[in-house]
Amino acid sequence: MLFYSATGSLDGYVAEADRSFDFAHPDEELHLFVNEVFRRAGTIISGRRSYELMDVWDTMDLESGEVPEAQAAFARQWRDADKIVYSRTLERVVHPRTRLEREFDPDAVAALKASSDSDIVIGGAELGGVAFRAGLVDEVWTFLVPTVIGGGAPMFAAGTRLDLELIDQHRFGSGAVGMHYRVRH
Repeated sequence: MLFYSATGSLDGYVAEADRSFDFAHPDEELHLFVNEVFRRAGTIISGRRSYELMDVWDTMDLESGEVPEAQAAFARQWRDADKIVYSRTLERVVHPRTRLEREFDPDAVAALKASSDSDIVIGGAELGGVAFRAGLVDEVWTFLVPTVIGGGAPMFAAGTRLDLELIDQHRFGSGAVGMHYRVRH
């Protein structure tokens, strides 16, 4: 199964116009929940910007004891997952278990889905949009924080049209809401 996941503002943005996302940093409760969602993923698919944004999980010092447990657990999950980065501009990837692909090939991703023993997660609005249009995405996880930022990078690519069935929802003490949907094909 392939699922799309995004954390963003109540008005549907994953980053502000300057690409910052400080508004969306999860607290411990939300982070632990996201860890459970991502635990199912053996492969993570992303574009260049998401790969660069997520670099922190490959580089943080987990031995220092200074990283909160929820973050350290996510970093370990991230490092244990296979990662595919789709980019025409990135020169190379530098972290273990990561490979670079120049073009998103829907047939190759469909074959990966069919042969994988674990779930696949895709992140990033543009790459997610390509996967949605190809009919590859089975489920959607969104985490909305109680902040309105008024613009920036959208959670879903322009032109994305989806019919979704709500599977579950979870309200967090911070006021954030997690919503889990099945994509109706």
